[in-house]
Amino acid sequence: MFLLYDFNERDTTFENDEHLLNTLKGLGLKRILALEERTIASFLTADLRHIRRRQEIFSDLEKKPELCEVLRRMREDLSNIREMSQKRAQLGRTAEDVLYSFGEVVFFITMIKEAGDALSQTSPESSALKELDSTLRDIANDPKFHEISAYVEDLSQRRQFARSMTLGVNLDASFGVKEVGVVAIHDDYYTVSNLFTSIFGSSGKKNSLVCMTPFAQGEKSQVMNHTVYNILNNYILHAFTNARTVLLRYISSVISVFYPLVDELDFILRVHGFCSEIREKKGKLCMPEFEEHRLFLKNCWEPSLLHKMNMGSIVKNDMEADETTSILLLTGPNNGGKSVYLKSIGIAAVMAQLGMPICANRAELPLFTRILCHFPAADSPDESRLVAECRNMRAILDVLDGKSLLLMDESFSGTASVEGAVIAGEVLKTVRARAALCVFSTHMHELAAKSSVEEFNRGTPKMKTLSAEYQDGRRTYRIVEQPDSGFSRAYEIAAQFGLQFKENREI
Repeated sequence: MFLLYDFNERDTTFENDEHLLNTLKGLGLKRILALEERTIASFLTADLRHIRRRQEIFSDLEKKPELCEVLRRMREDLSNIREMSQKRAQLGRTAEDVLYSFGEVVFFITMIKEAGDALSQTSPESSALKELDSTLRDIANDPKFHEISAYVEDLSQRRQFARSMTLGVNLDASFGVKEVGVVAIHDDYYTVSNLFTSIFGSSGKKNSLVCMTPFAQGEKSQVMNHTVYNILNNYILHAFTNARTVLLRYISSVISVFYPLVDELDFILRVHGFCSEIREKKGKLCMPEFEEHRLFLKNCWEPSLLHKMNMGSIVKNDMEADETTSILLLTGPNNGGKSVYLKSIGIAAVMAQLGMPICANRAELPLFTRILCHFPAADSPDESRLVAECRNMRAILDVLDGKSLLLMDESFSGTASVEGAVIAGEVLKTVRARAALCVFSTHMHELAAKSSVEEFNRGTPKMKTLSAEYQDGRRTYRIVEQPDSGFSRAYEIAAQFGLQFKENREI
């Protein structure tokens, strides 16, 4: 059973590989969503049916917060059930294996009754949660469920209500003890007789168990504790072992179907928690629409900024590209917001294809099958930065196609600017030939020069130049469509941190 998929199998429409993991790591999705990169990657999809289904779920949770508590309790129960299943699989056919089987079924019965009632009371609107509600009710009304519930209840009674046992003692010819064994276990205490009942063997009260001669009482009875404990354990284990086949058959046919929901419910609750935190901090979220070859984001922002500043201080930006202009070349001042702009596009694309709301006022995106990043390579003693960047780009170009989004941040900055611009220009021509959407943030002003852009735009699709805005001597952190200024404003940053070197200018 699945909640996040429109049919009962995972889809493979989104390419899940090391490129994707590198992208998720580069975009900082682990910190933003509090989920491991591999977990996030496993839920990405390019199937619009699955995305719509998830959007309904998150809208449902926003409108009916009480649904979250139902799903949270269900996740806890299923986590316990799956943990028992995993331990049972490691044990094999042992006493503990039998007890774990029993535990799985007990937790499952409780979950079906409690979660089914609670979910029905909340009346979910999303198709996925309606299906879950229907499934829980179908199981609860199934005669087999009632049969297994009664069976488990009987086993529980045997475990909990053993009050006394009848011991049988076989004697030899000289009245010595030949063997001792348990004859029966009872759910009532025996009564100690008096002299009269001992002599005449009266049964005392009707249906009561009467001891004719006490064997051990009070402190003396402690001597037998270990033996009796083992006897009861063996008795219970025997009862459970007989039930093992019945329990495992039910687990394999009914309970195991719910195991995939553990990870799905965890994902749903984490995403809802993220969205709730954004809304509490007055952040704007929207459900994206999907349009082929069109990227449009209105007032988009990067969610990790909320860890550093309040919502009112975050600058929002617009982004737009289509099949005629599919390469956005971004230049401008250092520390002007270019990398944040780049990452906000990537994060929005990932969130959209997880089926969740994104950080923008309005959004339209293509359905990508790959989201790729080419960020600055780390220094390595084994190879130069440029070698690493070229090797990584070669691997990216090998898989790049018309369903890909490529994010490039300061690519090929590990060499002289003029040479780096030549390499980057050839890469962008290949990107265009593959019909991929690309956003490239760079300080290579040669690449963004008017003549270079005009030369590139003789072909199609075309390149659009954007720049980090600089007004009245300060950075606004807005990214606007305009020609490259040719300046990175590095001198102003140096001066801001005290590197003015007035004495050098006076010489």
